[in-house]
Amino acid sequence: MVLGKSDLLKLHEVDMAEQFVGQELMVSQGAELYYWSRQAKSSTAEVDFLAIADGSIFPVEVKSGPSGRLRSLHLLLETYPNCDRASVFSS
Repeated sequence: MVLGKSDLLKLHEVDMAEQFVGQELMVSQGAELYYWSRQAKSSTAEVDFLAIADGSIFPVEVKSGPSGRLRSLHLLLETYPNCDRASVFSS
């Protein structure tokens, strides 16, 4: 519920961080944005963006707070070993 929240910016912190990184990727990549998701029974995973650098695809994860365990990112890197690097943006 949005009403009654004392800090509305805090409520949308994650959305604003993802929006900022997404816009920067679009400008630097000059292309569309892509993301990765896996829909498995009782186990979904999602990485915010996929970027291209030096002809390679690498995942980009955005966190508004501490980066945490990054389970989805680790799953992507284990599933696709040709993705040999990733970027994480967090506070």
